[in-house]
Amino acid sequence: MEWIHVDNKLPPKKKDVLLYFDSGKMAVGFWYEVDEVTGEVMYGVCCGDGTWNTSDSYPTHWQELPEEPEVF
Repeated sequence: MEWIHVDNKLPPKKKDVLLYFDSGKMAVGFWYEVDEVTGEVMYGVCCGDGTWNTSDSYPTHWQELPEEPEVF
């Protein structure tokens, strides 16, 4: 899968994707709205305990998650 720069294309709204941050960290997350005042895209990320939280930093790239494995 290819990384997509957020300036080129945003991921589908409210769909989980893999996000890459300029800190070198990655997280599963999604974008959920654009701030009407600043125009910034607001992201949510998955925390280690399985809960979701808003992100205080912004991803530079994203890509689709791989398909789930086939369960036997």
